[in-house]
Amino acid sequence: MIYANNSPVGGGGYGNTIPLYPIYGTTKTYAVAISPIGARLNAFTSHRLQPTFSTDLGLVISSRDLPIDGSANLNYLFSFGPGVAFIGPRRASIRLEYLYRHMSNANAGDTNPGVDQGVIGLTLIHSFR
Repeated sequence: MIYANNSPVGGGGYGNTIPLYPIYGTTKTYAVAISPIGARLNAFTSHRLQPTFSTDLGLVISSRDLPIDGSANLNYLFSFGPGVAFIGPRRASIRLEYLYRHMSNANAGDTNPGVDQGVIGLTLIHSFR
């Protein structure tokens, strides 16, 4: 198995060490993610401007190890973050939120590098009733 990292794979030269680094190509990876457990809380629900907080838990199943070789093809997801919602007429709303997302294999693989990201979301909701 080949592991991708930024360490030299060898050296060369006469008396002087010259590090040799591998060159990696690209590989397509297919994955499916689901977050079936989640909640969103709105405060001051009688006001038009409402602070919100959301969180969710889920899984990512991929065709190969993510994010690097030697990790795992089953990873766990969680996210949480604050936001603000503006409730308009006829139950229409606009929500702006920031979510911190984390993906990890929870030490199920040889390595557990984890992936963190910050996401800014804008959600528009309109009810046609």
